[in-house]
Amino acid sequence: MKSNLVCYPIRIGYQHISQDEEEPALHGIGDSEIRIKHRFIRETTYTPQVAIAPTIGIPTGGFDTSNEKAWFELPVWIEKNWNNWSTSGGAGFVINPHAKNFVLAGWRLQHDFTEKLNLGAELFYQGADSDDNRDLTLINIGSACKLSEVLSIDFSVGHSLSGQPQTIAYLGFTLS
Repeated sequence: MKSNLVCYPIRIGYQHISQDEEEPALHGIGDSEIRIKHRFIRETTYTPQVAIAPTIGIPTGGFDTSNEKAWFELPVWIEKNWNNWSTSGGAGFVINPHAKNFVLAGWRLQHDFTEKLNLGAELFYQGADSDDNRDLTLINIGSACKLSEVLSIDFSVGHSLSGQPQTIAYLGFTLS
């Protein structure tokens, strides 16, 4: 029987964020994340799993890509799997002592090509995280490749569909 508690101890990566033509691109190591996911409804043939996944962001990034203070994410996620496909999404609230608290929401569709390689697409909304930024809606594609039982490499690229104009890219590692 699988545990209802899943810990994702460390996630860290390199970020690149291009804003509109007037703003310089930001890039560098981003903040690290520590996440614990607790499933309180298990997935069955007919129902999705439902979980909370509180996250702590630790400011490990550079000046341009770091929040500069620890932040906290409090989301609720649902997930349903069938064959080699999965879909998941949810919403949450980010407590951001450095700038401004905001809401987020997203939905993803993913295909597992093998036990070690997947590819997915995501639609993601984030409220304004500072007085200088507007909220934004992004569409991303991404993949994860499991290198070992405890290490995977992740990447995603995307662009805003509305709100704050941004192009983003992420390359990182998840240690679990």
